[in-house]
Amino acid sequence: MIRRVFLEGQGCALGLLYPEDAEWLTPWVNDEPTTRFMFTGLECVHQDEVSRQIAQWHRPQAYAFAILATDGFIPVGYVG
Repeated sequence: MIRRVFLEGQGCALGLLYPEDAEWLTPWVNDEPTTRFMFTGLECVHQDEVSRQIAQWHRPQAYAFAILATDGFIPVGYVG
């Protein structure tokens, strides 16, 4: 997947999240230790729900971003 990058530094970049990212994002959203200080993770969600939520974030613009390693723009996290 070719990602649109908004901000790029030496080791990481911020790019758009896409509905397909739900595959790697869903386990994080459902991981209680990862999300204990966040609103996400309060209830277990299915990958399809995460995908639909990401699709909605693109209206009017994305409110969450993928954190990407600049070497290959591989997702390593998310913010937003």
